[in-house]
Amino acid sequence: GLSQQALAKTSPDFLVKLLRLTGPFKQGDRTGTIEGQIENISEAPDLYSDPINVDIKAVGELLGNISMQGVLDHRAGKEAKDNLSVSVKDSVLTDFALSQSDALSVLLEKAKLNFDANAKIVSGDQLNLDMEGLFSDFAVQLAGSQSQEAWADSLINSMQKMNVLTLDAKADGQVDKPNLKVSSNLNDVFKSVLGNVIKEKSATVKKQVKGELDQALTEQLAPINDKMTGLASYGKVADDRLDEFNQLLKTIK
Repeated sequence: GLSQQALAKTSPDFLVKLLRLTGPFKQGDRTGTIEGQIENISEAPDLYSDPINVDIKAVGELLGNISMQGVLDHRAGKEAKDNLSVSVKDSVLTDFALSQSDALSVLLEKAKLNFDANAKIVSGDQLNLDMEGLFSDFAVQLAGSQSQEAWADSLINSMQKMNVLTLDAKADGQVDKPNLKVSSNLNDVFKSVLGNVIKEKSATVKKQVKGELDQALTEQLAPINDKMTGLASYGKVADDRLDEFNQLLKTIK
């Protein structure tokens, strides 16, 4: 019989050297055209001599310009390494949720997005991601249980005064449990608005506490004031008696 070595698989059973993509493209209510290619697609990339290459572009009035490039290298004898980059330029968004929670949801009714992301996966599970997003020409709406609070209008006004909203993210570690760090200039707006809210509430509480203390002191001092008033009347009686005594002395003389 044939040896196990002779029977060992040495090449993929399925291989597409070049897959071309072209035609209409739709994402939600946004349409455009897509064009690109993917090279060296197989069910066993470790057995083929070349890595998978991806180069895809999409263009549309609302889509803007979207591009994706990448190399997926899983060839035998090499450390598995995937590199993928995505770029979005002048993409028009509608009803885009920046944050979602029952308490407060920040919704961009409309906005223009510019976005770049680069991701690298090494050894099959070690992720390194760097992402930068920029929103411009936006209109903001708040939803959630706190959207009717007085400070919500202040938050919207502060956001509308900003020329751009930035959103940066970095992630590393295992693909299924990455360490994620997200930052945005929106954080400063939240801190400023909520800081003012805290100051206002603090001033209100101080005023309320002072009023309650003043009332409590007044109630506590009321009996003492009554006694002081009584002592004052005793003093007047004593003065009257002293005058009568002086008059009596004059009579004796």
